[in-house]
Amino acid sequence: MLTELYGSGMFNRTIFSDSQFISQGLEKDFLNEMVSVVEFNTRFESSYDPVPEEIITYLPFTYDATRLMLMAIEACGVIDDQGNLVIDRKDLIAEIRRISFEGITGNIAIDGNGNRDTYPGGN
Repeated sequence: MLTELYGSGMFNRTIFSDSQFISQGLEKDFLNEMVSVVEFNTRFESSYDPVPEEIITYLPFTYDATRLMLMAIEACGVIDDQGNLVIDRKDLIAEIRRISFEGITGNIAIDGNGNRDTYPGGN
């Protein structure tokens, strides 16, 4: 149903493509050099069972994306008379594009096209 509403590509977007990383001079394992990511992964694995490498690579990005979404929902969501959380899509998009914060993977900011405006490592 979601793909009918938003198009087949809605689930194909990633935070960064390999070509975007390469264009910024970043190597595949650049995350292992970021202190904030190493600390996050250490804390995560100390609280949970060891996580396979192919999954833990995405955890810091997922954490940052989740924080962004929750901050945006908190800023624009309202509770209606029946106790339902109501989120206007246009307001949500505007909040996502307005918010900027320092995340696990660096500064988080979204540009007018819905892409991350900054790359990990500050490039």
